[in-house]
Amino acid sequence: MKLVWAVFVLVLISSTSSAEPGLTGAARNEFVENAFKICLQKQRTAANNARFARFAQYCVCYSNHLADRLSPGENKALDELFWNDRTQLAARLRPILKGLAEDCAHALAP
Repeated sequence: MKLVWAVFVLVLISSTSSAEPGLTGAARNEFVENAFKICLQKQRTAANNARFARFAQYCVCYSNHLADRLSPGENKALDELFWNDRTQLAARLRPILKGLAEDCAHALAP
């Protein structure tokens, strides 16, 4: 969950695929659930009730795409950087997050 918070604190920088496969199984489910909760909480405070459903769809898309782009090893390494080196964390997240917001922008369309 710490990594997920870092992702949103760093304001959706954007992503490329890694050589390792994305998160799977229980680790993926937990990651997506936590990323969704954080994203939705942030969006909810800025949105009125009529737009809330679109933000929820965006957060589902964003969380799933992000989980696809992280291997378990990358997730662990980024989590460690969250606590030890925020500058390096930002540098490592940039390519992972590249294009992610654009990939899910369709969910925000009216």
